[in-house]
Amino acid sequence: MNFVELLIPGELRRIIGLVCLTLLLGMWLFSGVSEKSSPERGKRADDSTARSFIVLGNIVFKHNGLPNDVLSETGEPTLSWRAVLTQEYRDELVDKVDAVVDLTKSWDDPANLPALKRRPVVFSCSNGRAKGKEDRTKTRVLRVKEVHKKLVEGAAVPDDCPYLVLVDSAHAVPWTKPQDVSAREILDGSVGLFFDDYLGTNDASSCYLDASGKCRTGSLANIRGLLEELDAD
Repeated sequence: MNFVELLIPGELRRIIGLVCLTLLLGMWLFSGVSEKSSPERGKRADDSTARSFIVLGNIVFKHNGLPNDVLSETGEPTLSWRAVLTQEYRDELVDKVDAVVDLTKSWDDPANLPALKRRPVVFSCSNGRAKGKEDRTKTRVLRVKEVHKKLVEGAAVPDDCPYLVLVDSAHAVPWTKPQDVSAREILDGSVGLFFDDYLGTNDASSCYLDASGKCRTGSLANIRGLLEELDAD
């Protein structure tokens, strides 16, 4: 019989042990609930989107915008700015880019079709909770056409105005295809945005990159208000 057994009877020791176990279990459950409902947890839930937008934001800030689409001799877009970015700014992307794109050929040229299957991580932004298998040739990262046009022309654009948006899976496009979204398409609902509880506050918001290169989140009303001002110009 040790010193503890002499001071504390067996039945009392069992009661104390059960109380300690209950307290430890309660603390563990409480910490799990707190972690799930905390803003930090909400941000980690979609790290891929925030990470991609931060990388793209650095490029926007450094180069005062994103590359243009490749145009044909007749002025028709043949290849997306996304493909141009991965080739010309390859060293500025955090993750390795395996896709090799021939910028002299169109996105659907046989020479560029293999690149479709090698979508860069920066354009994945996949929703891990989505049902079904994701089409890895497509991206939901689209540029707002009017904002890019103003930046190219040197016109004033509010810093918080959406430049890159994350559309819903129904409106994802082949990542090398020169297809983006207009402010009007978002305003009239013909193209939907992807919303999630990014901040862990049970309030749905959409992640976007503004014209200054900052990663932001906003409600549908907030984003619509910013785009309505742009559309009115």
